[in-house]
Amino acid sequence: MPLFSKKIKCLHCGGNFKARKDRNRRVYVCSRYDNYGECKRIPIEEEFLKNTINKRYDFQLTDEEIKNKVERIEVEDKLLFTIYLKNNEPIVFGKNFIKY
Repeated sequence: MPLFSKKIKCLHCGGNFKARKDRNRRVYVCSRYDNYGECKRIPIEEEFLKNTINKRYDFQLTDEEIKNKVERIEVEDKLLFTIYLKNNEPIVFGKNFIKY
């Protein structure tokens, strides 16, 4: 099962992101995206999300620890999202900054 399954929400349409394999790496895209423009195609790499979370803690968390800490992720753009953590302040990733 993908690490962030059912935890990533699209702020454009309210849909969930789904996991896909892309060249031996896992990426998430809005499940309502299609070629007809119902929603935007905003791919987010799983490793990128994991690295962003690990930087907050200054050490490597296991996938299970990450799964337990992440409440939800709201995505507006590839470089504009918020990771809500259980019992902690959220991580806000903006185009020119990261707020831990």
